[in-house]
Amino acid sequence: MDYIARTASLAEMFTTAMAFERNTQVFYEVLMERIEEGPLRRLLWTLALEGARHYHLCRDIAEREHAHDHADDVIHWPAVHEDFLRCMHTPDLGDEPTRYDILGVSVHRETVAFEEYAELADSTPVGPIADLFLDLAGDNAARKSQLQKMLDEPEDRVAVI
Repeated sequence: MDYIARTASLAEMFTTAMAFERNTQVFYEVLMERIEEGPLRRLLWTLALEGARHYHLCRDIAEREHAHDHADDVIHWPAVHEDFLRCMHTPDLGDEPTRYDILGVSVHRETVAFEEYAELADSTPVGPIADLFLDLAGDNAARKSQLQKMLDEPEDRVAVI
């Protein structure tokens, strides 16, 4: 994929991050409802809650005075930004998604979010804004590892409701 460097204001970056996190919450809630009880369903619930928490963290930081002072700062979109935006579109996993399907999509989402937020942490003003993106990157990296571990465990299908 060719990446064309683009810029946006910090305010636009917060808006995009909040939309991604809200979408993440809904994506995992809907997916979770299709899965019977078990470790995967509990993990999807945790991911949905984390998406909601990330949304609120972004909103809270965006409303702080420090963020308002930098709202018009121009920042380059991260290299993975196009993938980040694509992750906001819910993939069709079919009527009976395999465990591999669910975990594969989830690992990809968490990886792209980690890369997006890590790069934003490096390119935003030092302080609460960079700290937020660093924390989001850390959360996504931890979840990616957890999902990858489940993906590597043997089991073909999850029970779908």
